[in-house]
Amino acid sequence: MEVVVGAALTILLLGAALQCWQLGVRSWLRQERQIDVQDNLRTALELMSGELRLSKDVTSTGNNELHFWCWNVKSDNWVEVHYYVLENSSLVREQGAAHPPVAAHIKSMAVRYFTSGGSMPVTNPEQVTRVEIVLTGGMTGMEDMTMSTTVQLRLKGSQSETCGS
Repeated sequence: MEVVVGAALTILLLGAALQCWQLGVRSWLRQERQIDVQDNLRTALELMSGELRLSKDVTSTGNNELHFWCWNVKSDNWVEVHYYVLENSSLVREQGAAHPPVAAHIKSMAVRYFTSGGSMPVTNPEQVTRVEIVLTGGMTGMEDMTMSTTVQLRLKGSQSETCGS
């Protein structure tokens, strides 16, 4: 009888330990996915804001895409760069024939354009000196995350400096 009680207690103890281990693994996997989305959002915002700071002009004021002129070091001329979200899954940087994805797990992008001192959005690309970018990302089974940044165009109308490659 004592052996049966001892075996039952051992089984209960092992079951509880296994349950705790499984909960820890699930929590770790959930946090890993959140960190992956957060890193992708941060990477995308850093790339776009860095290129925008050194861009010449915004060429279009679309709400969910970004178009601007950027100096290409390899071709030694200004090229138009276009960012957009592809099929609710990734951010794409288009320059000429190249369309490489920049970041995964990006669900949407919202862009607003301003003059340097203005608080009301503008629609005329020639007036834009400041851009606000809001990215939303996430994976199935987790809450969406949102990050944003505001970028001042430093080279508005300029013919110098570089961005991208």
